[in-house]
Order: sequence, then structure tokens, then C-alpha cells
Amino acid sequence: MKKITLLLMSLFIVGLSFGQVVLEDFDGDAPTWTASGNLGEASFDVDPDDAGNAVAKLVSSAAGDPWQQADLLMQSNYIDMTPSSVVSVRVYSDTPINVLCKLDQEKDGGGFDTTQTQHDGTGWEVLDFDFSVNDADGQAGNGADAGGQYEKISFFPGWAGNGTGTNTTNANWNNAVDGTTLLIDDITAYQGDALVAEPGPIAGPTAPPVRDAANVVSIYGGNENSYTDITSPVIDFPTFNGSVFNGAVALDDGANVLSWSNSAFTGIGNGAGGINADGMEFLHLDFYTTSDLTGRPLKIKFEDGVSNQEIEIPGGGVLAADQWHSVDVDLSAYTNINFSSLTYIVIVTYSVPFSVDFWADNIYFYKEPSDDASNSKLADLTVDGVTIDGFSGNTTTYEYAVPSGTTDVPTIAATSEIAGANVFVTQATGIPGTGTVTCVATNGTDSTEYTVTFVEQGPGEAAPTPPARDAGDVVAFYSDAYPDSIDTGYGQVDVFGFRAEENIGGDNFYNCGAGFQYNYYAGGGSVDLSGTTHLHFDYYVDSAPVGAVIGIQLIDDNNNNFYQVTDFAAGRAIGAWTSVDVPFGDFINAGGGTDYSAVKLVQVNVINFSEATPAYIDNLYFYNDGSLSTENFETTEFTAFPNPTKNVWNIKGNNVLNSVSVYDVLGKNVINLEPNTNEVEIDATTFKTGLYFARIESVNGTKTIKLIKN
Repeated sequence: MKKITLLLMSLFIVGLSFGQVVLEDFDGDAPTWTASGNLGEASFDVDPDDAGNAVAKLVSSAAGDPWQQADLLMQSNYIDMTPSSVVSVRVYSDTPINVLCKLDQEKDGGGFDTTQTQHDGTGWEVLDFDFSVNDADGQAGNGADAGGQYEKISFFPGWAGNGTGTNTTNANWNNAVDGTTLLIDDITAYQGDALVAEPGPIAGPTAPPVRDAANVVSIYGGNENSYTDITSPVIDFPTFNGSVFNGAVALDDGANVLSWSNSAFTGIGNGAGGINADGMEFLHLDFYTTSDLTGRPLKIKFEDGVSNQEIEIPGGGVLAADQWHSVDVDLSAYTNINFSSLTYIVIVTYSVPFSVDFWADNIYFYKEPSDDASNSKLADLTVDGVTIDGFSGNTTTYEYAVPSGTTDVPTIAATSEIAGANVFVTQATGIPGTGTVTCVATNGTDSTEYTVTFVEQGPGEAAPTPPARDAGDVVAFYSDAYPDSIDTGYGQVDVFGFRAEENIGGDNFYNCGAGFQYNYYAGGGSVDLSGTTHLHFDYYVDSAPVGAVIGIQLIDDNNNNFYQVTDFAAGRAIGAWTSVDVPFGDFINAGGGTDYSAVKLVQVNVINFSEATPAYIDNLYFYNDGSLSTENFETTEFTAFPNPTKNVWNIKGNNVLNSVSVYDVLGKNVINLEPNTNEVEIDATTFKTGLYFARIESVNGTKTIKLIKN
């Protein structure tokens, strides 16, 4: 707007607005002018009557909301409504329109206010929005006429007012249409306090140096640096002690950085683990705070799901406010952390000041380039084509567990980290047994030897087959012998820990790992166990560490009854399936008046075992001990001969064999037969040598027996 135009306008409104000034004329730096409510357009244009004058433009869209709007943020000063309740605005329109104006984002946290003014459609008109009138039906705010300073002013092209609109939901609004256009210029009001820029960085940190991909594990780089962020596991950002994660924010220079408010404890990672930074030497982090941290450094904490360790970084020095700082954390100081299965990087600001506003970028692990000629590390080590768990070029000893009874030795393969290095593999000859991999560097001198030891783990046979019982006398939670009889309202929930289903001879059972908790529960319902008298479950353990527990809890509204196996040596087998039958009277707290007709929770706990020697569970059910009788159950015996065999097995029973299914030690079904006689021949001439399991079903039950092929 030319100066003479401003002068004429000032003279025109001097009586109304003495002391008012033009707070925004769109001729200088472009302000923040944005569309809301799916407005069709919020842009900048030129004055149709003066090509040298810049104006703001808004255009409606039929696809938008009736209350679509354009929002303007003041650049330098607030709009001060204390001296006057009027804001004057030059508005251009070719058609008559009732314009709704809104003031918002009050400096001291107050509410918004609105008012309306009619435009006659004659082109440029000066509209005086008087917020003391506040006749915008249904849109009244806190009353800008009562004072206050506002950062945002908005304009609505779809307002009708006074119940005259076309919208059936709210008659103060018109239905959205395409093409309603307003030009806005010369926002005139009393000048309020200066706007203070939001704290924080306006530009990102210096880009990190280019490194080989093999030397970097990048967690976050905002897609602006030369590194590729990992995609697995998915990184999340939990916060604690009031910290707030704001996500990635775009800075003025286009950099995308992570932002936290009131940061105290901030996690970066994935609780399930999976970040493999093994072999890396440093963690790099660029950070920015609005607080002076001089002499009060950050702390970086690492967690691997088992251990955690926290160290002050960088241990003192000048960390001034309002600037980027780069930190390179030496991982060798963290002696308790397994960097091949990292769960979280935790940025600790709790002891700095208690909380700070915090920004971070370029979060990555790295190592310095090595001398390729002397590099004798492996890049990958596989067993039967799959990378061995926990692999790292710096880790040279591995143990690989296979199901008990396995005779086919898995195949070891490896690739070197440096092209041209020689890799020599010596396969294991049996189980248990050890294979070796030797990697010789290109200089022909340096070498590294890796070992893989194969061990048997877990049961070599299926759990004992439960006896045949009437369905009405069993409430089964997990068993192949009985159909699950839990009400449909029940669900199963893993609370924590590891649980995987395995199979031997067609029988499924749970590998519980080092420990887990598993809840069978009803969402507001219950299970009726009043018709049963005993709990049954089968377990298998190779060893029982101190403190190991297998326990079952029954919980109703008032009581918590539980039974635990803690002394695994007292009359119980190690390295074999053990069956446990517990009368309800043996449960601890059983005398507390438990209502067995309304058990709300059945909880399975397996605690303090190890991944190397896990616990296994099968056939978890409740039953009526008086329901089994000689009238409805006859002991069924099966024999196999010759066993071992080179050619065939003959299976014979004292009852009709309905079906026979044979499985290898990995649970793969190799043959199915339906003899419907007392005897059947199984041709094993094409089978590999090793251990097999035959699952035999008769009219009186199911049984699994071992078969050996020579």
C-alpha cells in the first residue's frame, strides 16, 4: 500500500481509531497465513486496483466445512483490545457478504471472541469489526472488548449470522460453496506488546560426515543426512516424569529435528529389543536446549532388556543455552550393556535442571574405518541359512540349541566383512558337537576363529497323553487331548515374557523361555470350575535355577488361591515330563471361601528360568477326579517292532487303531495312516535316519511313542 493511501485511510478513521496503527499490510515479510476447516485457498496476491500492493487472499471450497477459515498470525506485535474494541480491516469482495471475524491466542491464555460485519460487495471497503457488539450468534467468546492482547485474527467466508444461513445443522452458517473470494489488507488496531519468538532452534545442526554404511547404525537423521535410518525395529519415544515428546518439527532451514518439552527422562528405541549396534564404537547425538547446562551435563543411559547403565556425558564443560551441541559417547565405558540387543537409549535431564525443552538430531552409532587388509571379522554367520541369534563380528563363541533327538546336523555358513578375505568352515559332525569358522584377512596373517556349539534342548518326546474323560468333567485351557472348553467371553493375554508353541509328534506345547505370565480371563465374566476337583498340568525342565517357579493362580472377587512348584528336585524329574495333579484343597489360601463357580482369572506364572534352559508346559486343565471309571476307560497299549528299524515298523495295539501320524523331531508330519485295525505297517525305507514320533489314536485315547530309523 502506498503511503498516500495509508494517509487517506488514517484520516478517514481518525475519529474512531486515534492511536491505532496498521499492524499488517502484507507488503513486507510474508506472515503466517493458513487455511483451516478445509478452506480452498489461503494465499497472497496483488491488489486488483494497485498492482504494487500485496494483499492476502482466501477462497472457499465446497469440499470444506461451513466454518472454514483463514488464520493470520501477527508478526511483530499483539492486537491490543484494551483501548478500543474495534479492529478495522480493508476487505475486497465483488458480492455482498456477512464476514465473521475472530480474535484468538490471547497473550495471557484467555479465550477467543468473534463479531460480524456486513460487506456490500462494492470492491474495497473498510470494515470495522466491533467486538463490544458481539452479535455473532452462537459464536461469542470471552469478550475482546474487556481487554486482552491477541496474536491471531481469522476470517470466515461461510458465515450468514442471525439464523439466515443455508446449513441445516447450524443456521448461522451457509453450506460450503466453491469460489467465495475475499482479499484482506491493512489490519488496523492498537499496537500491543512485542511478540517474543518461540524458543528453540531455527536451523538444524551441522550435517555429520559421510561414512560407509557398514560403519553406521542410524536411529534418526530427519532424512537430511547421508545415513539411512533403520526401519526395524520401529523406534518409539516413551517419556517419564512429565516429559512430553512433540515429534519431529520442521525448522526454518527445512531441517526436521526431534522435540521434547519439559524433558526429564526420554527413551529412544523399542522395548522388544532388536537394535543391533554391536561393533559400533560411539553414539553421536546433536542436541539443543534453552537452558544453560554448563557444569551440569546430560546423562546417557543404555538398556538391553537385562541390564542398564547410566553415565554422565560429556562429564563437564560449557554447554551454553540456545545453541547446538554435539556429543560422541564412547560405548566402551558401558561395560554392562549388550549392544547387539539394545532396547533403549535414554536421555536423562532429570538432574540438569529438573526439566528442559530439548531438541535432538543426527542420532546414530558409528565406528571408525578399520584397516581393511587386517580385517578378519565376519559380516554374517548363519545356521541353515538363518543368521544366528546375537551375531556380531566381535562375538566369536555361539551356542545353538536344537530339539532333543535331532540327528541331522545343521549347516554353518559365513561371509567375511571384507571382500577377498578367506573363510574356512569346518562343520560339526554330530549333536552335541562344535563347528568352526576361520576368517583370514587379505594380508594372509590376521585371522579370527568363530565356534558354533550345537546342544540339545527341551523334551525329546511329547507330554504324557491325558486319559479319556467325559467332556462335561473337564475344563481345558490348553491341551490337544481335550477341546478348549473356556466360555467364549474368555481371552488369553500375554502380560510379559517369551512364549512360543512347539510340536513333537503332533502334540503342541508351550516353550516358556526364561519366564512369562499368561492370563486367561473374562472381560467382566468368570469361569465355572465348581464341577471340578483338581488342577492338572505337565511340565518339562532341563534344569531349575535357584528361585525358579511354575505356579497357577485362581482368583475370584475376594480370594487369590495359588499352587506353586518350587522344589524341582523333590521327587520330580529333571530332563523328563512331570505330571502334576493338585486337589483344590492343596492350593494356598484355599480355605478363604473361594467361589469356584465364578473364577475371574486363571494366571500361569513361569519365573526365573533361562533362555538356555527354558521351561515347557502342556495339558493345562481342571477335572473332576471322580469321573474316571473302569466302565468308560480301558488302558490302551501300543507296541512297535522292530524298533529301531531299517525298513518298516509294525504298530500293534489292544484296541482298533483309528489313525497313526508320524512326525520328525522338528514336528513335520511325514506320513498319515487310517488302518481301522489292531495292527498297521509303516514303510520307513525313504525316511532319513533319526528319531520319529508316532501319534496313535484309538477309541479310548491318544498316545505318542518313539520310533527310531537306522
